[in-house]
Amino acid sequence: MATIDQIPFGASEFVEKPEPRCPCLLLLDTSHSMQGQPISELNNGLVAFKDELAADALAMKRVEVGIFTFGPVATLADLHTARRRSA
Repeated sequence: MATIDQIPFGASEFVEKPEPRCPCLLLLDTSHSMQGQPISELNNGLVAFKDELAADALAMKRVEVGIFTFGPVATLADLHTARRRSA
């Protein structure tokens, strides 16, 4: 009978981040129609979003951000804590 080695569960991540998580998915239109002022406003909004998260210590612990673009579709980032994404 073959023995099966158990792979330890990565519980250290949960110990380091005991706060409840809040996933936040940003769906961003990057199509051709967003050229010029619309894309500038989108970029300004992203900076404001990052700054607001950075100003809130609890949000920095809890919010996990995923960025998805469409037009054409692309995944730019998997879910990460706000602290990691703002570094």
